[in-house]
Amino acid sequence: MDFVSLVRGGEMDNLNFDAKLSKRQEKIVAYLLEGNFLTSAQLALTLGVSQRTVKEDIKTIKGLEKKIGIQVLVQNRTGYSVLIINNCLFNHYNNKGLSIDLNIQNDRILVLIQYLLTRKNFVIVEDLAELLNVSVSTLNNDLKIVKNILYKENLEILSKPNCGIKIQGTERTLRATLSKYINLDLFSIESYNNLFKDSTITYSDMKVLADYFVKIFKDYYYDLIGIGITNLLIHIIIIINRTKSGFKIEHFESEHLTQRREYQLALNIADFLEEKFFISLPEEEIQYLSFCLLNNGTIRYKSTLVESFLTVLYNDLQKSFDICLDVQHDEYNALYIHTLGILERLKFKLNVDGTGIVEMMRKRFVLAYEMAMLYKKDFENMLHGKLNDIEVCYVAVHFGAMIESAKIRKSLPKLIIITETRTGRALLLKNEILSHFSMWVNIVGIYSPYEMDQVDFDQVEFILSTENLGEAFIKPYLRISFDLNAASLRKIKAYLCNKTIIDNIFRENLFAKIIGDENAGTFLLQCAKKFKSLELIKDEQQFYRLTCKRERMQSTRFDYIVAMPHPLQAISQKNFISISIFEKGIKWFDGGIVKLVLYIGFTGKNKDEITSIFDILSCISSNHTLVDSLIQVNSFVDFIAVLKLFLENPKHTI
Repeated sequence: MDFVSLVRGGEMDNLNFDAKLSKRQEKIVAYLLEGNFLTSAQLALTLGVSQRTVKEDIKTIKGLEKKIGIQVLVQNRTGYSVLIINNCLFNHYNNKGLSIDLNIQNDRILVLIQYLLTRKNFVIVEDLAELLNVSVSTLNNDLKIVKNILYKENLEILSKPNCGIKIQGTERTLRATLSKYINLDLFSIESYNNLFKDSTITYSDMKVLADYFVKIFKDYYYDLIGIGITNLLIHIIIIINRTKSGFKIEHFESEHLTQRREYQLALNIADFLEEKFFISLPEEEIQYLSFCLLNNGTIRYKSTLVESFLTVLYNDLQKSFDICLDVQHDEYNALYIHTLGILERLKFKLNVDGTGIVEMMRKRFVLAYEMAMLYKKDFENMLHGKLNDIEVCYVAVHFGAMIESAKIRKSLPKLIIITETRTGRALLLKNEILSHFSMWVNIVGIYSPYEMDQVDFDQVEFILSTENLGEAFIKPYLRISFDLNAASLRKIKAYLCNKTIIDNIFRENLFAKIIGDENAGTFLLQCAKKFKSLELIKDEQQFYRLTCKRERMQSTRFDYIVAMPHPLQAISQKNFISISIFEKGIKWFDGGIVKLVLYIGFTGKNKDEITSIFDILSCISSNHTLVDSLIQVNSFVDFIAVLKLFLENPKHTI
């Protein structure tokens, strides 16, 4: 079946939507599709179930063969295997019913992009309209959107009278765009064969290629972190099919490319393709594959320049956020390799794809993103390369991992449990609490109420007690029961979260509900003057200037109605957050409308408090429901009450 038939419907009209396998049964099909016969005993061992269960699953699979498009093969003593006998049915099942619906414009646009990207010659507009089963006027409306999408990829649609339309651009750009609009699914490899009108690569072939990549990469790369094997498989499919269809990649004028290890790796892959699949790649395609490898992973090498850059960066991170990162830890190695990768991408003008990552990182990982912005500043100053938003966000991912790792490694606050019960039951309570809160506290002991003279309370930060210790007890404590139900756990979580951080950083004299219109620049300057009058900062002009500098680098407005401005450097006397609620909204520097402005000042000291501040900001920025509630309040007391209540709810905690 060709691509036209696939998207028009063809056998799709007769697909059965009721076929349903369990997750375990789908795994069995996946194992049996690999080509080797497997016995029920082998499957049972792999899946961790009994042979009887496997046989029952096989029986169910056989009952759905015709609906799924497969055939279960059975051989005495050898076991079972599976053949695909109807690619359309099988692909449809694995797509879980998510087939193309030509009545939906987005689906038609996807089909148009895929179809035009894979065509070498002009396509008649009327034929395209017939393909999509729409009128020419509807098609033209769809093509306007397609043109805008392709324009962003540096491609254009060329139109010629009596000839039709075709996509025009470099072969390298065409391939890069095509790789974005097909998502690899090993089960659905036939879909790509239909797309490219070719059947060179089968499901089993893809498994062979994937296994080969994992093996060979271990010999070439420092580790497999960041190696986009799936993306490389997509590029292999594109290289094979574009080459067979007569498309030629442009010659690369790259100095010393053939001396690079990526080129040697590409040669090895080319030899493997020729040996296993009888596919011979010309020199230009091998060089293109080298660039694909450069864009999907970095072979580690020693760079004193990168080491110096990271040393400066780590010092700046400590000054700004009081976060001391360990250069001996694995996260440093990962960031080192990532920096090498960025330098290679900039050198060869390669772009990393990260659709959708920017807003997600900015909203959900505020501190990590701010650390990445500091990375961007130092990178551009020392390594003289411009980083785009997507590169910055991938750097933020590394910092996010470092922050979480540091939380685990740091000295946890100490907690004791006071209870008058048998040791066994007390240990059960301790283990139950640890199962929920081991990342937050270190339970250092269990004591009877009669052993209080043995406890050094100066070393204890939290106390949980199943007993009433009286109002005159030496320190505040939380009364709990042995029945740790959902309500009890929420209560403990709120206690351990230490919500006093909110009381320390939010101040009533920094709360304002603003009804009229404001200019963003004037507003920030007025805030800075107020911060100076309250002795929170020393120099309002410097504070304002550095805030504007941070906004020029990347707007602190999120995609909703929240902005979190702050200076690029830690220059405050104290950590604080001012709250401004605009009933009519304020036009921000990037043109967006903002109703909640949280203006942040931080000192670069007390890393635990800074981390907590950014945790709270991440919680606010990533939840529209919370923001909607916060902008409705009329007083500071109500604002803090709403925020604390939200943080105590386990569904929304940071």
